Amino acid sequence: MERVAIFVLLLVTLPIQKIYTVGIDIISDLQFLTENDTLVSPSRTFELGFFKPGSSEIRYLGIWYKKISVRTVVDLPLSVGSSGVLKIVHPGSLVLMSNNSIMWSSNTTLSGNAIAKLDDMGNLVMTDGDNKKIIW
Repeated sequence: MERVAIFVLLLVTLPIQKIYTVGIDIISDLQFLTENDTLVSPSRTFELGFFKPGSSEIRYLGIWYKKISVRTVVDLPLSVGSSGVLKIVHPGSLVLMSNNSIMWSSNTTLSGNAIAKLDDMGNLVMTDGDNKKIIW
């Protein structure tokens, strides 16, 4: 119920105010997403990143339509507190961290390299390094 209330609040407080961001294609053990970055789908239709709706002090991780001038969140965002990082840690787990603490984890393992990317359907997926097998 709390997540539904947060989602409704986000829809009411849009457009999302954003500062300058850098779009990246993948998240890997060497490339991670911080508050000044966004992950962009190949068709540039969707974008994932950290944002603060309206005058809120709470930051969220969410997915929105990139090409619409009024940011429209399409996925239920996660609250990340004051500073957030989305990255892959060994052994192949995607984690959301805030203030150096893990807030969420994909709880996956992989013996080799893993990457995370936003697909053209707006889904965040994690694959093996060869992009052949979806892990999460």
